[in-house]
Amino acid sequence: MIPSWQQDQVAALESATPETLAQQIVGDGAAQIQPIEFQNGHGLRWTEMTGNNDGDANVEASANQVYRFNGVTEDGRYLIRFRHALPATLGEDDALAYLDNVVSSTMVAADASTGSSVPMNPADCENNAEFVTDVTIPDNTVIERGQTFVKVWRVRNTGTCAWTPAYGVSFAQGNPTEWQGITITDVVTPGGEIEVGVSVLSPEAPGIYQSWWQLSDSNGQAFGDLLSLSFESPRPATDIPGYGVIEGEISYPANGNPAIDIYFLRIDGSERYAMQTERGWTR
Repeated sequence: MIPSWQQDQVAALESATPETLAQQIVGDGAAQIQPIEFQNGHGLRWTEMTGNNDGDANVEASANQVYRFNGVTEDGRYLIRFRHALPATLGEDDALAYLDNVVSSTMVAADASTGSSVPMNPADCENNAEFVTDVTIPDNTVIERGQTFVKVWRVRNTGTCAWTPAYGVSFAQGNPTEWQGITITDVVTPGGEIEVGVSVLSPEAPGIYQSWWQLSDSNGQAFGDLLSLSFESPRPATDIPGYGVIEGEISYPANGNPAIDIYFLRIDGSERYAMQTERGWTR
């Protein structure tokens, strides 16, 4: 959801005129107010005086006069803010013409999501998500104790709201584990699909761990299908009584190691030893 203060700016731009904006600007910049159309929207530009860069990498700290443009796309979904120092190598009129041309050539993509353009969902839109498939870590996978892994699901946007980087994955229920959500980096419009995931630490305590997750919106409200995660943290290997410890990796040509009998032969051939493993042992 677009922040309320940006909604106010969008509403102001929809009805703004050079005359109304001039009342808000102090100094010579008011005389430079100009309506500008870009490829799929409109807005107003002006200049202002500044003694610092306000953290803007495009504005040198020594710059005094700064070009400003605020605009909104035709569909009202994106707010555009552009701020740049007037190039000192050009005269003021040429500098304004140059930056006006930059703004005029701007085209905001339908799926844009940047710090200066945030999708605005309708107030009455609804969030919903449908599980499509597991991308990584099928249910009941054995994950070595203490290992960090990434569980990824593919989901479909079956609601009427666009998903933005403000959306994420939240824990719903199940066995508690250490985890961290992976941020959504794209805008997903209704009907679109995306891969979402969580980074999880397999606990040191052996056992079968099962949990469910959901997407959540910019307010942290969960929605959509439950996304399942099920894995096993295996028991550690044990000593062979009376003989000590035999160490090594167990590899089996399958998704997981079954319970198997392993035989060891003394190098002099005098004795043979046997041990039984449990399902999921990898060492």
